[in-house]
Amino acid sequence: MDVTPFQSARADRVTDGFCLRLNEKHGAFLAHGSFFGLEGLVRIGYACVTEVFRNGLNVLSDNLRELEERSNACAYISN
Repeated sequence: MDVTPFQSARADRVTDGFCLRLNEKHGAFLAHGSFFGLEGLVRIGYACVTEVFRNGLNVLSDNLRELEERSNACAYISN
């Protein structure tokens, strides 16, 4: 999954802080792309029951939406 559109110039990169926060706050795990030499990407594991996977995707979607909203607010403030 390419998450580069959600990255900002700030230190809070999706493949670092975002993945860690997602796991700590919600128990959802994304493997950093850097583990595979693929900066700006994440790997989603799906070796689980359907309901767990569906809940994880919902958490991911909600958090990406929140990240995008924060990024848009920061862009607005800096202009």
